[in-house]
Amino acid sequence: MITQKTLKYFIPIHRYYFDYKKEKKSLYYKLFWITEVINIQQKNIPWFNKEEFHTGVIDLSNNIEDIFNDFSKTKRNEIRRAEKEGVMYEVVEDFMTEEENYRQFYNLFAKDKWLPILQKNHFHWIEKNIVLTKWIKDNMILVYHLYLIDKNIGKVRLLQSCSLFRKEKELKKIIAYGNNGLHFFDIKYFQQWWIQQYDFWWLYLWTADQQRVNIDKFKLWFWLDQVLLYNQQKYWIIINIFNKILYTLWTKLL
Repeated sequence: MITQKTLKYFIPIHRYYFDYKKEKKSLYYKLFWITEVINIQQKNIPWFNKEEFHTGVIDLSNNIEDIFNDFSKTKRNEIRRAEKEGVMYEVVEDFMTEEENYRQFYNLFAKDKWLPILQKNHFHWIEKNIVLTKWIKDNMILVYHLYLIDKNIGKVRLLQSCSLFRKEKELKKIIAYGNNGLHFFDIKYFQQWWIQQYDFWWLYLWTADQQRVNIDKFKLWFWLDQVLLYNQQKYWIIINIFNKILYTLWTKLL
C-alpha cells in the first residue's frame, strides 16, 4: 500500500494507491482533527463514493515472447525498428537525482498539450515508489515514462508519459516508435523485479475527444486486458468537542 498524506485548507487528505488498510490514529490526531478526506485509488471498498473507470493491464507473469506476440503487428514492427536504431534506454531508480530535469521536460510537453504543469516537489510524497525510464538518441532525451511501483504486491502503474515533440516529420516518427520501444523495455525491466501487472492507467472509452481517442488507440494496440476499477472517496466528520474539553481541562490541571 502506498500512502500520500497532504493538507488542503487545513483538512487532512489521505490518498491510498493499490490497496487500503485502516490506520490507527494517534491521540493527538483524534483530539484535534475533526475532518478527514480519504481517497482510494484502484480498490473497491464498501460505503465509499465510487467513480468507475477502465484501465488496461498486461500480465507480466506470461513469457516475454508471448507478451510481444500479443502486440499488434504495427507495434511489433515499431519496437523492432527502435531496437535496430541503436538507441539507449535508461532506468532512473533514484528519482530525486533527476526530478528537476524531468519536471522541466514534462512542463514543455504539458504546455504544448494544454496540460497542468508540475510544481517543484510535486512527487515528494511517493518519490521512493517512483521509477523513471527514458529513451535517448544522439545524447538527446526524447521520451520519459514515470511509474508508480509497489513491489510488495507486484504492481506498477504508468503515471505519466511525455515526449519531446518536434514539427519535423522524420523526428516525430522516430519519437513514435521510440515510445513503443521504451514501453517494451520497461515491461522487460519490471519482469526482472517479479512485477506481475503492468498498468497503463486509464482508458477513455466512449469519448468524443479526438486526443483521448488517439491515446486509447495507442494503448489498445498493445492488446491489453481491460479492467473495471474505482476511484473512491469518503469524508469522515468527527465531532470531538467533548474530548477537546477534557483534554483542555487535563492540561490545565498539570
